[in-house]
Amino acid sequence: MLAALIFWLLFLSIDVLKKNIFAVEDTRYLLSFYFFGFLLWFCITFPLFHFFQKSQKSPPLLRFVFLLLIGPIAGSVKVILSWTSFYLTIGLHDRGVPLFAFIIKQGSFHFVEATIIAWVVLILFFLSELYIKYRNKSLEAAELESQLIQAQLETLKMQLHPHFLFNAHNTISMLIRTKKYDQAIDMTSSLSDLLRATLNSGEKHFIELKDEIELMKKFLDIELIRFEDTLDVSIKISSDCDNALVPNLILQPIVENSFKHGISKHLGKSQLKIEAKRSGNRLIVDVFNTGPKVKRNFDMDKDQGIGIKNINARLKQSYQEDYTFNLINSNNGVICIVEIPWSEKD
Repeated sequence: MLAALIFWLLFLSIDVLKKNIFAVEDTRYLLSFYFFGFLLWFCITFPLFHFFQKSQKSPPLLRFVFLLLIGPIAGSVKVILSWTSFYLTIGLHDRGVPLFAFIIKQGSFHFVEATIIAWVVLILFFLSELYIKYRNKSLEAAELESQLIQAQLETLKMQLHPHFLFNAHNTISMLIRTKKYDQAIDMTSSLSDLLRATLNSGEKHFIELKDEIELMKKFLDIELIRFEDTLDVSIKISSDCDNALVPNLILQPIVENSFKHGISKHLGKSQLKIEAKRSGNRLIVDVFNTGPKVKRNFDMDKDQGIGIKNINARLKQSYQEDYTFNLINSNNGVICIVEIPWSEKD
């Protein structure tokens, strides 16, 4: 609306200067034709803007046709009201000039002009809409980048947590004492690879699922050595899902939570199952772990820690409401379900 107001002021100024209207002695002409016409155009702008907003929900082609037809309609309304006002102000009815004939004569040219002006206003609305969308996309991209950096920091913080490092180093020491040098070397190498991969994961918002799985495997390599024969890990990724795009660092926090809240608190043989499959235009990833079940009145919006909260916020930022993220009880453990729209690199 501000852009339209500025346009009207410029249009009026240019038209007044072009026609030297202030040299006209008949002030009634000045008031009725220019200032009343200006106010009339400004008033017509409001319904134009209303119809423009309504058209946003229509398909692009239908919207284009709709807006194309709105221009002549707005032009007709303006010409009829403007020249009727002029007709009454000047007093042409006293001179025997028929109103209809007068409007037809004067409006034939001004109708085209008014229609073009209405289209110009609609174009200004459209340009403003594009600018707002661009600005919102920029803000969303900045927020998404901030969340990605936060996820990287949270992941690194969990990996550098004293408890995690203590367990990893303690396991390495135990392997050395029991002369399992190859395993000790493997675990030390895996720990270094994990930290390096996290720091070098880049600032991409989306990566291919196979790359996300590779990063997660570096974490699992350490846990498999630490839990030895008490942990069974199964990863089943459908071959057609390797190139599916997922938010960067979205699965690793889920797996870390599986160890923190499930596997580490489970006595006996533990299981971790990761499955990914395609269902139509959706990607579904399930992460199952044995361990304590979520409480019956569990609320995802209230009872979530930093990791889960961050995951949910990033999924919402990336897909708005078009995603599923939930924790459900299953047999002797918990399943974390992530369902997102299917997408691949162009």
